[in-house]
Amino acid sequence: MPLPAEARATPRATGRAVAPALLLLLLLSAVRATAPPRPLLPLQPSMPHVCAQQQLTLVGHRRPCVKALSRMVSVWKPGCGRQAWCIGHER
Repeated sequence: MPLPAEARATPRATGRAVAPALLLLLLLSAVRATAPPRPLLPLQPSMPHVCAQQQLTLVGHRRPCVKALSRMVSVWKPGCGRQAWCIGHER
């Protein structure tokens, strides 16, 4: 299937077409970077997603009490089934 003439463009001709577009893109980004930022408008009750009233609520979060396992101590416990004594672990 033969390619159309536009698709058979040489890399050099393609580079010539891309260079002005790239230059324009860099120029626009440089102009935007040097422009001063616009001041933000203060929130108004008529704006979407803005509530007319304010409400403050305190929310508590539970934290689990985590203790290190290095504080575990081996102790002998009586009455462990078939054995009279066995080793248990306590903090």
